[in-house]
Amino acid sequence: MRKLTMELAARGIKTDVRAVWTFVHAEGLSFKKKIQPAEQDRPDVARKPLRWKAHQGRIDTSRLVFVDETLDQDQQGAAVAVGGRLASVSSHLRLSAIGRP
Repeated sequence: MRKLTMELAARGIKTDVRAVWTFVHAEGLSFKKKIQPAEQDRPDVARKPLRWKAHQGRIDTSRLVFVDETLDQDQQGAAVAVGGRLASVSSHLRLSAIGRP
């Protein structure tokens, strides 16, 4: 929003960040990251996924090891009726469900 506010100021339009945000929000617009990073346009970077897909079938699946990194992550929120309260208990006891080697 600051960049947009500065761009408007450079064009002679006096405004502030809050006014720009209010306008953008009222119009139903949002600023999001580009879906594909620019470096993926480079030929050397674009080749890597193609090479990976071509060689995927040659992988010996009996040698694969899967690492579950979700153990320390809790759900950050959920849908709750307006005015309602999210009643949840954070639990890090999922290790027993997965098992230990």
